Amino acid sequence: MKSMNYQLTYDNELLSKDDKKRWVFKLVFEGPKIVEVSNDDWRDYTEHFNFYIDSKKIFTTNIDNYGDVRDAYDKCQSSLELNIK
Repeated sequence: MKSMNYQLTYDNELLSKDDKKRWVFKLVFEGPKIVEVSNDDWRDYTEHFNFYIDSKKIFTTNIDNYGDVRDAYDKCQSSLELNIK
């Protein structure tokens, strides 16, 4: 995202271990638009990720549908690039 002038502004992993929000996966990138990646059900569906641009859900992906995590990452990045231009 840095190559597209986006900066990471929120990462749940950086929250205090006492913060209950820490256990829900979420990344937020800010640039010309706000891009969010999250997993709402981290206990049962750890492989499902939601992608939002300016609070509008763009797509959901299941990384188990790809040969490996790199394939899933590349597809998600391509989809995001198309939607943030």
